[in-house]
Amino acid sequence: MSQVHDSIALAALSVQTDEVKKYFKPHMKELVESSWYPDRAGEVKKTADAGFLYPSPPKAAWQKKLENVFSRNKFWTWCGQPPLASVYLCGHYLKKVLSSIDTDDTVSAVKFSGVYSHVIADIMEPGHAVFDWIIDIFLPASSASPYSGGVYTNKECLRGPVNIRGYRPKLLGGSVKRAEMGMISGLINGSRFGASLAIPIEKALYAGKIKEARQLSSLAQNEAARQFADFIHTVFCLEGKNRGKNPLLPLDMCGYPFISAEISCYCRFRPLVDIFLDPDFFDDAKPQFILKKLPLALLSGHGKIERVHGFSMMPGNITSPASVEYLLVPGAYNTFSARVGFNPAFRKSLPFLSAVFTVSGDGRELARSRPVKSGEPAVRIQANLGNTRFLTLSMRYSGNYSIREEEKFRKATSATHGVWAEPALY
Repeated sequence: MSQVHDSIALAALSVQTDEVKKYFKPHMKELVESSWYPDRAGEVKKTADAGFLYPSPPKAAWQKKLENVFSRNKFWTWCGQPPLASVYLCGHYLKKVLSSIDTDDTVSAVKFSGVYSHVIADIMEPGHAVFDWIIDIFLPASSASPYSGGVYTNKECLRGPVNIRGYRPKLLGGSVKRAEMGMISGLINGSRFGASLAIPIEKALYAGKIKEARQLSSLAQNEAARQFADFIHTVFCLEGKNRGKNPLLPLDMCGYPFISAEISCYCRFRPLVDIFLDPDFFDDAKPQFILKKLPLALLSGHGKIERVHGFSMMPGNITSPASVEYLLVPGAYNTFSARVGFNPAFRKSLPFLSAVFTVSGDGRELARSRPVKSGEPAVRIQANLGNTRFLTLSMRYSGNYSIREEEKFRKATSATHGVWAEPALY
């Protein structure tokens, strides 16, 4: 893997400003060598560079919870291996690089950067991002005969070429804490992207299409290079004299990855961004669904249907809540805000339905909407985040429903969607 790590680090550096390139130029050897330190941890631990390796996870309740979330949801939520137990490395390496720059320790800044490039590359790697036993469920090895005829099936060693020429690195956050959240978002989303490539790569390898498999592998390597490029760019935007001069923009929660969700299977067990799914036809005698993707909407205060940007969620039944949980860096943002209500597409079919929307931080309720009835305009919900680390957004149907109403609810399927419009952190 060292050749891949070298390529990712060098590609990320190639798209930086001349000033940043000049900073790294005298220490290219250190950047390349440190990019594969984690693969040689046993050897590096015996040297003065041991301090650049991954530190042990923090012995904190939030870290333990992340590890528990992973073990509880690894199949249904991710169908792979999210890097939840490793996200503490984001803050560690960001602060180490910034501290090294502040003290004019250029060599350390370069080496900490190189090691972090390895963190990113490993997490994006399709061979790491998804369990092979899950691949076997969808692509049984026995039927594909991967081991006959000398077929090469090691996804990790494809060494897909890396090329991000023309990419413009982006700022991950206007402050150190917001940048750390941007790094966490990149790792989790990147892991899911790498996992999505695992089966296509495996199919190509089983078919002996090594070139195609390598091209697919390149997609993951390029994403890793882009994320490392963003990291380097962000560090130099945040360092010393530039701190406090970067824009503190709101964070759109539709693009920020959740860490766990309890949502109906109609939503694929996750919030659906900007759409909801409408089963067009279901017949008990001949069960089948024809799913339509319809735009997300809310009812405005003037009674008009308004198309919105946000996400939909649906409880699994009339008594259980739907919820989605996010990992925050405490103090990165102060406020959560959104408009909430029912999608009005089916307001006439379920006039009796109402729901309460709740924002919680670390298990403590921060804000609650009044009961919102089907066919009513959306309401605003806002919460002061304080030092929240785990943010939970939930929706629960409210009221006492008759047996007839519950039966009508069960047949309504997607008509029971709740909507969080323009959910953002400020």
